[in-house]
Amino acid sequence: MRRFLVLPLIAAMILTLLVPYAAQAVHDAGIFQLDGDAQTSTNTAGTPTAVDDWDKVCNEVTGGGLAGCGTTAVTSGATAVSWTAEPNPNSSIFTGGGSKDPLNIDQWAWKDGAGGLPDKDNLEHGFAARYSIPASGTCPNGTGPTFTGTCELIYFGSDRFDNSGDAQQGFWFFQNRITLGSNKVGGATGFDGLHKDGDVLVISDFSNGGGTSTITVYTWDSSCLAAGKPSYCGDTNLHLQETSNAANCVTAGAADGFCGLVNPVDGVVAPWPYLDKSGNATYLQGEFLEAGINLSLLPNVANIVLVASGFAVAGAILGESALSFLGFGVQVPQASWGNMLSGAQDMFRRAPWLVYPPGVMIFVTVLCVVLIADGLRDALDPRMKK
Repeated sequence: MRRFLVLPLIAAMILTLLVPYAAQAVHDAGIFQLDGDAQTSTNTAGTPTAVDDWDKVCNEVTGGGLAGCGTTAVTSGATAVSWTAEPNPNSSIFTGGGSKDPLNIDQWAWKDGAGGLPDKDNLEHGFAARYSIPASGTCPNGTGPTFTGTCELIYFGSDRFDNSGDAQQGFWFFQNRITLGSNKVGGATGFDGLHKDGDVLVISDFSNGGGTSTITVYTWDSSCLAAGKPSYCGDTNLHLQETSNAANCVTAGAADGFCGLVNPVDGVVAPWPYLDKSGNATYLQGEFLEAGINLSLLPNVANIVLVASGFAVAGAILGESALSFLGFGVQVPQASWGNMLSGAQDMFRRAPWLVYPPGVMIFVTVLCVVLIADGLRDALDPRMKK
């Protein structure tokens, strides 16, 4: 699986957008336009209308106004927004070769001024917005038919320097704060921060001029050892959640879980200053990409966190027992399996059986916690029922 992302800031810009929720309706929720352009006042693809578009996100983040963003308006209550520009085509590239997605972030590297990338891989702007709106039939969250609570939506996109190739991009949504670091990784510079189980990766692949629209959703899952190990893993550390090769918002059905599209025609106006390889200030077909995903019904995110929590509880039990055994944890006269083992050690020659009760309880408790978490994951994961 080989993906490009020329702006490290696109990977790092959405630092606060994701809190794990357990994907439906994105293009017809009425809150954000997925219409093949970035202006609120236009609808190039003829998709359902909505109140916000990327010009408002741009102005909310940068304050660029009419000159810088094409509007003086801001979003209608987005809970988090991000918009970033990379005016130098030779700046901020990932290095090292191959896919970075299965690797933890401490193994990623970036450098400025390197050059050498295909022009179609150079992103000029990246943007994202998150909304929390009341759940409804067009934005379900699993509580229907009488909906309660909120529906959690993330919209994201980019524009690129050249359209001479497929629009294949990856977008990470992190729970931990991720920033460009100063540590050296090989001949480049690293990142600060690490993945957390439940981070979301969306791979969008719009080929044949956007005629083939594929979106695949993964979550970071440290229990994935390799592709197919376990069966739901798309790669090392990547839990395959959903995929579709018919994910174009123009043809998406009502209450869709995720969709995206590229600008379908030449001449689409960019609301911010933009210039492509050919010197065009408007988008050629396929130079602009936008997509969205409904987090509220994304399957298996909660299951990942559940299993990870099970292992964390098991680790905490073992850690406390070890500390108490060494005399750094719970102190006598308070009881702990660890200090019970420590006390039994002193009497091992006369009463060796005293080590068995606390030792067996630690083993059985840890085993039960892990098995219960794993069993719940299997029960809740629809792929495990097939």
